[in-house]
Amino acid sequence: MISSSSEKDIEDEKAEIRAVLIKSFELNEEKIKIVDGDIKKLKAELYGDSFRE
Repeated sequence: MISSSSEKDIEDEKAEIRAVLIKSFELNEEKIKIVDGDIKKLKAELYGDSFRE
């Protein structure tokens, strides 16, 4: 089960990724939906393989 601190971490990750996407690609925030399972994949694509497990 995910603890509340982990849920907060996930939300923080989503917020960080949204900010990068909006800034980098001038995307409309309402159109960005991030699925929890995609966080590591997106970070790996944005920042390189150092974020892969």
